[in-house]
Amino acid sequence: MINSNNKAENLKYFTKRKKITASYYYLLIGDLLSRIGDYIYQLAIPLYVLYLTGSSVMMGISFAVEQAGLILSGLIAGTLVDRGNPKKIIQVTSVLQTIIVSTIPILHYLGVKSIYPILVVGFILIALNFLYRTAINSLIPLIVEKSLLPSASGKFSISRSISKTFGPLLAGLVLAAFDPINTLWLDALTFLIIFTLCNFITTSSNGSEIKNNDSKENELQDKENKRKFWRDTAEGFLIIFKNRSIFEITILNFFLNVGYVAMFAMLIFHLKDTLQYSTHQIAYVFTADGIGAFIAGMLLPYFMRKISTGYLILFSTLIMGISMVLVGWTHNIFLVGISFGILMFSSQINNRSIYTYWQAVVPHNQLGRVFSLNTMLEGVSVPIAGFTAGIVVDHLGSTILMQFCGYITLLVFLVFYTFSNIRKLQFTD
Repeated sequence: MINSNNKAENLKYFTKRKKITASYYYLLIGDLLSRIGDYIYQLAIPLYVLYLTGSSVMMGISFAVEQAGLILSGLIAGTLVDRGNPKKIIQVTSVLQTIIVSTIPILHYLGVKSIYPILVVGFILIALNFLYRTAINSLIPLIVEKSLLPSASGKFSISRSISKTFGPLLAGLVLAAFDPINTLWLDALTFLIIFTLCNFITTSSNGSEIKNNDSKENELQDKENKRKFWRDTAEGFLIIFKNRSIFEITILNFFLNVGYVAMFAMLIFHLKDTLQYSTHQIAYVFTADGIGAFIAGMLLPYFMRKISTGYLILFSTLIMGISMVLVGWTHNIFLVGISFGILMFSSQINNRSIYTYWQAVVPHNQLGRVFSLNTMLEGVSVPIAGFTAGIVVDHLGSTILMQFCGYITLLVFLVFYTFSNIRKLQFTD
């Protein structure tokens, strides 16, 4: 009888054991495909702009206008997702992104070969993409049991590492086989696939469906949320400005972003126009991005056990500066790829060290505002850096820009190492 009862209990346990649902894997596959599509867009558009204009200034303007959409969307995306249905937002933004990306090749074949539609499309696309990514993060808890969220998060991290490693390579192969303008059809197709996969996703009964009930309670809650929105945003700024360690890291990120973004905005121009690399060779360089990020993710836990958080932040900044100088110094494709991989490795170490420190010291109910407002403040530097980079390249060349961005980053390291308290930060603070 005891053995029979044990067997029955074991059978009951395995029958009721929680598993990640198929809905999660539909979302995971869609996200992976969309990120690969993003790499196609990120390589194709700069090449197409270069084909249309032959101007580094216009490439800088295109990058600046495109990234400005992130600032706008960053202010409202979280509120829209919190008050709406994340699944529907993903579907709507997927359809809109399909249509918007498709307009570029359509206009091209209609004979409208102008930079201005690309500026409009880039701005809208980045804004929609940020909203789409925010909705994905909000949808996951609605399709995954709370106890399985760590496992689900781990799978998403692996998926993103795969996309960062193989996305540029696949994008390069596609661009080598087709004209840049034709590869945008594939990017549009990835959004359409996401829309289709979302039709198979089911959410929990206490998820987004409840958020959309037209009850008086929800209406009152919405009104209260509207009143609190700007008040909470203002409070978020106060949190950043009053906490010295958070404020210093925010300022560090802003100036670090100036050098990094200016370099990244003109990297395609540098590889294609200055170094005369083929599309395959450009893809090789960008593949180093994913490899560097993957290695950083593997080594970060070890580094954080052995090195204080402050020194990790500062010395990863130092390595970023040296890597940027090397990217501009050498013409050898192998050395350029290695330097870029080291740059992305140190960038990931820098970002994850900062985020992990904030997660340890910032109260849970303030963490979201610290993250989002810091991202927005970083985003302010992006259009400025992109536009300035185009002008510098036009007058001095991309080699000088790459090295100059590295020197700016090295100067940032020296200033913050000497005058800030960042080096004293500890993960256990």
